[in-house]
Amino acid sequence: MKKNLFYLLLLTCSISLFTACSDDDDDVKLPIETDLAGTYKGDLSVVVDNAQMPSVPQRITISKSAKGNNQIALSIKDFSFATFNVGDIEVDPCQVKAISGGYSFEGKQTLVLAAPLGSCPVTITGTVKGNKVDIQIGVEVAGLNQTVKANFAGTKLAGNENAEAKILTFAFDSELVTQQPVIDDANGTISFKVNDAATDEQLKLTPVFTISEKATVTPATGVVQDFSNGKSVTYTVMAENGTMKKYVVSIAGRNQVTSYDFETWVAGVPDEPTISFHDPSGWSSSNKGSFMLKMMQLTDRDVVTQTSDAHGGKSVARIETLDSQGAEIFGIKVPKVTTGSLFLGSFEIDSNNTLNSTKFGINYTKKPISLKGFFKYTPGATYYASTVAAPNVATVDATKNDQFAIKVVLYTVKNVVTDPEDWSDYLTGVANDDATYPDNNIYTSSRVVAIGSLEGGAQSAWKEFDLKLEYKQAFDATKKYRMTIVCSSSKDGDKFSGAPGSVLTVDDFELIVE
Repeated sequence: MKKNLFYLLLLTCSISLFTACSDDDDDVKLPIETDLAGTYKGDLSVVVDNAQMPSVPQRITISKSAKGNNQIALSIKDFSFATFNVGDIEVDPCQVKAISGGYSFEGKQTLVLAAPLGSCPVTITGTVKGNKVDIQIGVEVAGLNQTVKANFAGTKLAGNENAEAKILTFAFDSELVTQQPVIDDANGTISFKVNDAATDEQLKLTPVFTISEKATVTPATGVVQDFSNGKSVTYTVMAENGTMKKYVVSIAGRNQVTSYDFETWVAGVPDEPTISFHDPSGWSSSNKGSFMLKMMQLTDRDVVTQTSDAHGGKSVARIETLDSQGAEIFGIKVPKVTTGSLFLGSFEIDSNNTLNSTKFGINYTKKPISLKGFFKYTPGATYYASTVAAPNVATVDATKNDQFAIKVVLYTVKNVVTDPEDWSDYLTGVANDDATYPDNNIYTSSRVVAIGSLEGGAQSAWKEFDLKLEYKQAFDATKKYRMTIVCSSSKDGDKFSGAPGSVLTVDDFELIVE
C-alpha cells in the first residue's frame, strides 16, 4: 500500500514538476530552436527510499515556449509508470541557462496532497549537451517521511527514424498452450488459451516474439513470465523514433484436451477370437474389410497395424494402402486399390456398398477447435485411378503421386439413436448423390457443421501438425452432434484410387476442445 501511494505521488508530481521555473528573460536570447528543440528517446528510472524500480522506456519532446525568451516547453507522450497510465504531459515553461558545453534548466514547486501525504516539495534539474539530455526529479514526502527520485537520460532523434512500434509475432513453445497467441493491435492485447489441466507452476511460460525493425521492448523476448491466477504481463515497445505501444498479454481461457497416444490396442472383433486383427483402443479401422480380403487370399496383411516406430511412447498406428488385385468374386467387385482408414466410429461391412461400411463419428457434446499431432508418409510407387461404379477396373496414372488425408469432422445428428445396431443416422463414405443414401457423405453432407483437413505427400521424418476446424455453421450446445477423426493412407480412397504401398504413420494426437 505504501509503494502504491508513492507511485501515485510520483505521477501526480510529474504533471506539474516543471511549472515553477523562472520566466525572466536573459539579456542574450539562447538558440533554443536549433540547439535544444527536438524529441529525445531514453529511459526513466525511479528510486523510492533507495529501492530501485525497473526502468521504463520513455521519450520527451523539447520545444521553444511561446511564453517568453529562453524558455522551453516539455512534452511527455503516453507517460506511464508501474501500473499507472497517465497519458500526455505538457510542461510549459521552464527557464534555460547557458552552461559550459550546453544548457541547463531547473525549477521548484510544492504540491499539497491529501493526507497522509501532505506537502510535497519537488525539485527539477536538467541539462542538454549536444544531443544528450539528463533530467533529475526529486520529491520529498513529509507525510510518509520518504524520498522519491527519478532520472531520465535520453538522446535526441534525427527525425528520420522508423516510427513503427509493434509486436509482430508472439508464440509459446509449450504443450500446455492449446491455442497460440492472437495479436490484437487495435486494442493492444495478446491472448492465448491453455490446457485446462495446467497448474499454476506450469503457467510460468516463456514467450518468444519479434518486434518492428530497430524497435526495443521491455520485458525482453525469451524471459519467463508468470501467467497463473489471471496474471497478465505488459510489454512496452518503443520504435526507433520513440513512439511507444503497450501490449497486455494474458490467458483468454482454458481448453479441454483429449489425448490419443496409440499405446493400447484391442481385438478388432472381441467376440470372435479367430478374427485376429487389432485396432487402437477407442478407434475403428477398415481392418474388417482387409480381413475379408485375406479370407479370399487377395492380400496377406491388415491395413492398420501397430508398430514400434513411435514419435512418443512405444507404439504408433501404421495405415497402409493395399493392392487387392481387382477381381469380381460371386458378383462382388473387389477393388484394385483398398485404402487404409483409421477413424472414430464403427466399421460395419456392407457388401452391397462398401463405402457405406464406414460409420463415422462418436456422440459428442462439446465444440472441437483443433487437432494436433505427428505424422510420417511414404507414397506408393504406382498410382491407380478407378471409379465407384467399377472399382475392380483400374488404370495407371503416371501423372499422379499419392497423398494422405487427416480430417476432423463435426456433424449434426438427426435422430436420437437408442439402438446401437441402428446405423441409419451416421455419415459414411458414400457420395452425396447416392440414391440409396442421399446427402450422407462425411465430408460434403449438409449436416457437416465443422471440418478440418490436412492433405499432403511424402514426409520421411516425423512432422508436427496443428489442424484448425473451420465452422460452416454456428455451434449450438442444445443440438446433438457426432465427431470423427479420419486418417487415410490415400486421400482418394473413397474413389478406389491411390497407390498400393502408401503408408501413413500417426502418433500423439491431441484434440483441443472449447
